[in-house]
Amino acid sequence: MASRLAFLLWLTASVGAWATAAEGPARDPFASPVGGARISILAEAFFYPESDVRHLRGSMSWFEPSFFVSVPVSKQRGEHDWTFYAAGAAMDFDTDAVLPGSGDPFPDELWDPRIGTVLRVAADKDLSIGGNLEVSSPCDRPFAGIRETVFRAGVFGSVEIDEHWSVTMALYYSNDRELFFKVPRYKEAVRHLPVPAVRLCYRRGRDLAVSAGPGFAGVFWAPGGNFEVEASYAMIRNVRASVGWRPVEELKLYGGFEWSNRHFYRHDRRRDEDRLWYYEKRAEIGVRWHARPGRCASSSVFLDAAGGYAFDRFWFEGEDYRDRMRDRFRLQDVPFVRLKLGVSF
Repeated sequence: MASRLAFLLWLTASVGAWATAAEGPARDPFASPVGGARISILAEAFFYPESDVRHLRGSMSWFEPSFFVSVPVSKQRGEHDWTFYAAGAAMDFDTDAVLPGSGDPFPDELWDPRIGTVLRVAADKDLSIGGNLEVSSPCDRPFAGIRETVFRAGVFGSVEIDEHWSVTMALYYSNDRELFFKVPRYKEAVRHLPVPAVRLCYRRGRDLAVSAGPGFAGVFWAPGGNFEVEASYAMIRNVRASVGWRPVEELKLYGGFEWSNRHFYRHDRRRDEDRLWYYEKRAEIGVRWHARPGRCASSSVFLDAAGGYAFDRFWFEGEDYRDRMRDRFRLQDVPFVRLKLGVSF
């Protein structure tokens, strides 16, 4: 039993560490070489038009802008960098939907503010170490109290085995981790345990990158002819895949699929452990323009525009996915549009 629990904890850790692609070292501590952190600014916006709640009364549409800003306050190429970042998302709903079990009205707004810091140090020629801290409050009333506040922390290290292979190991803590298994007597203790993660990476120039660990796998492959293939999976319900074509170096046309989920807290929820979960699948086509303005090779700008179809969409309130039939309502499939702008220098 103890070995089984340890194995499941290991799988859970990998999801917590690398479940979603995100902005640089805030999610992937070695997305760039140590000492190579740059000022980065990202802005993104989604729009979902009105859709009916299936088999119930009500409808829902929303607009969701988000941003991410990271600024290195100290860095020395090849030696260290120390970065602070801030991010936020706001979901502005037009809805008359209610949670069917409790009868509570669905929030008019949901927020997800985050602030954090990442420190990375090149301890040796082939060894880099670091740590991160983050505070966030995904809620309809952010930072209303301690039970609406999420704390995350981690320590990590990466070992370069040779020019192609590397191993990244980490120990992460989060006070809102989703548990994928039942431990009724020790649930809270397990939830607050720091958990390990490991990832093995292989790179071959700019054409191939593969990474894998317990509960996670990802690949980038440029097979030639200006085609690119990307895919990732994280336990249990996080999938991303896309195929792109570059007619010219600065322009990329792509099509993709994503299966994702996210969660928020309602400040007036009845149980502390309950969260408001949203699950969806998306198919999209888009275009990305990416350029390096002027003569500064370290600066870049990109603009990404996409549209598609969102389906298998539902909200529920509960502790985790096992509660998905409680306070649940499904939304009709709808088209969506997305815009994203990024600048780094």
